[in-house]
Amino acid sequence: MTEARWKLTSKASGFTLGEMLIITAIIAILAIALLPQLAMDNRGEEAKERALRYCTREFREKITAFRKDHTGRLPQLVDGKLPQLTSPTDGDGTLKPEGPIGPYFPEGLPANPFNGENSVTLGTGQVYLSTEAGWQYDPETGGVWPNHPGYYER
Repeated sequence: MTEARWKLTSKASGFTLGEMLIITAIIAILAIALLPQLAMDNRGEEAKERALRYCTREFREKITAFRKDHTGRLPQLVDGKLPQLTSPTDGDGTLKPEGPIGPYFPEGLPANPFNGENSVTLGTGQVYLSTEAGWQYDPETGGVWPNHPGYYER
């Protein structure tokens, strides 16, 4: 009798095996749907980082070429641009439409892939500058760095 009374008065609590299987299936379907998107987001950041490394290297190579072509002179920063890299110059670095040297970037300075800016600000590459410029440039050394906070967090 005790056993019969227990069956009548106790209520089972928890999930049945069928309910657990359904919940597991739903979670699996959601994971399958979301994982490719998460992987794509990560690849987008990796692509931007690769593009940033490429643009930075290209920028530095062009400044080195300018220095060699202009007997040690470096391009000068003018209103957030480096016009001596984007226009023809003569041997002393003076802008001349028919100059024999350059342009090093005929289509304009490369854009920073993270903020889309190709403007340049005075900087030393030590810290991120909270300007909208895409690049930092030191006209004393010819150093150029991306102006992106992630670059300086490493």
